[in-house]
Amino acid sequence: MAVIAHAAAAHVIRQGGGPVVVALPLQGQVERVHAELAPALGRIGMHCLPAHGALMFRRRQALLQALSEGTADVVVASVEFLRHAPKTLRPSLLLLDCAPAVDAGAFSEALERLGRPRWSAFCPSIDLDGVRALRELGRPEVVGDVDARTNLRLVDRRGAADPLKVLADAVSRTDRTLVRVAARRDAVDTARVLRDQGIAAAYYHGGLPQRVREVLAQALADGRIAVLVAADGFVEEVMPGQLKQVVIAGLPRDRAELVEWIGTTGTDGRQATVLLLYGREDLREAEAVLVEIHPPRETLAAIFRAVRERLGQPGGVAWPDDELAAGLAGVVPSRRTIGIGLDVLAEAGVIQREYDGERWRITLPEDGARRDLTVSVRYTEGNRETQELAALAGFAFGPLPELLRAAAGGGGEPEDRPRTR
Repeated sequence: MAVIAHAAAAHVIRQGGGPVVVALPLQGQVERVHAELAPALGRIGMHCLPAHGALMFRRRQALLQALSEGTADVVVASVEFLRHAPKTLRPSLLLLDCAPAVDAGAFSEALERLGRPRWSAFCPSIDLDGVRALRELGRPEVVGDVDARTNLRLVDRRGAADPLKVLADAVSRTDRTLVRVAARRDAVDTARVLRDQGIAAAYYHGGLPQRVREVLAQALADGRIAVLVAADGFVEEVMPGQLKQVVIAGLPRDRAELVEWIGTTGTDGRQATVLLLYGREDLREAEAVLVEIHPPRETLAAIFRAVRERLGQPGGVAWPDDELAAGLAGVVPSRRTIGIGLDVLAEAGVIQREYDGERWRITLPEDGARRDLTVSVRYTEGNRETQELAALAGFAFGPLPELLRAAAGGGGEPEDRPRTR
């Protein structure tokens, strides 16, 4: 991602014109990458905005205004959003990150919608099929690494019965260790457990002030702390060069991020060890998070039935509403999921809403016709996230050589490999 960020910044500085669009396959990647890029680009005076189907009203309005006024320099967007992009988005350059997998058909539609701008694709070895499919779209500039790194060593302790004991043993053998976890609470809890055992450990996540994160990364580099337990917000640029061990103690929601976690150490060419210490419970936690923020069709159907049943009652249906939430308790993970589900149903035209200043008043369309949920960008993005998590399950617990090949580069037939730039 650092390569894409530098390419985007360089193009804006040299060429100007319309914004540079960084296109990503998944909605979750957009939020993560925007959180990484926006502060760095902001420090050099560039305006970076996210674009996906789940943007809240104010963020969406800020995006549309920036596009209309021409003040957006870099837009980080999901491919699905770009398929339905506003006409005011006319990029001067489009940079596609293919990882973890790109839908060439959807990307082709996005290109047409954007007026077929100049574009380049950054393709890792994890998605060789995507490279082949992109070639059918013309003659893109495809950028990637083809030479395998030989200095990475993977140690397989996936599914360990006592992961905290394994972790404590591992960090006691080296002076600097980075531990990657999925959730902020896991970073805090793991660092506390290590400190209780006399290990100099600290936690790191995107909710901490930028200056605090910089101090923590420097403390690891200087050896003032032995272990840094990092959740979101940790980027390759702050990785200490002398770091020789990374422990993967949790799972992200996509293969691309897992590969990043594994491959961030040993970039200086010296031997590095990556300890795989996640288990099936980590996958179940990722699934639970995904179901809450991307309700599947069955959950949406339950929400719709609850709305329809309440329409005949006095006062109609509104949201937020305690009675509606109580009726869906045990069926829907949280109130947040109900709100997201209503957003999807409204976007697809299944329900109609009007804001009265306090709550959303909900009715059903008079024609009673069936609606296609896939017209909702948010719903389609959720489906892609769900498909990717299923692919992650097979990949994360698959053969070790496959993980190593994806993280270290190389592999595939020569004609399938992207050219190095």
